[in-house]
Amino acid sequence: MAAARPGVGWAVTGAAAVLIAMRAPAVWADVRAVLAHELRLPWLGGAAAAEVVLVAGLVMAQRQLLTTVIVYRVRHPPAAPGRARQRPGRAA
Repeated sequence: MAAARPGVGWAVTGAAAVLIAMRAPAVWADVRAVLAHELRLPWLGGAAAAEVVLVAGLVMAQRQLLTTVIVYRVRHPPAAPGRARQRPGRAA
């Protein structure tokens, strides 16, 4: 797997944040329209709570995966570039 260039993750995260921020006014307008028409949606609170739990679960899973990768890299450091191609049992 090829290593990503530094800063690519931040760029993708920033782009996602910008898209969410651009969508927020439209969502707020939808919420105001629903409230203006006095629509009662009792299940909406449950759906919002479920989405919060889902996102929290995804964040926890991502942190666990990151921790696992860091622990693996500490216990199994990558081979030095010059030593990676040598056969086992042969001295340099």
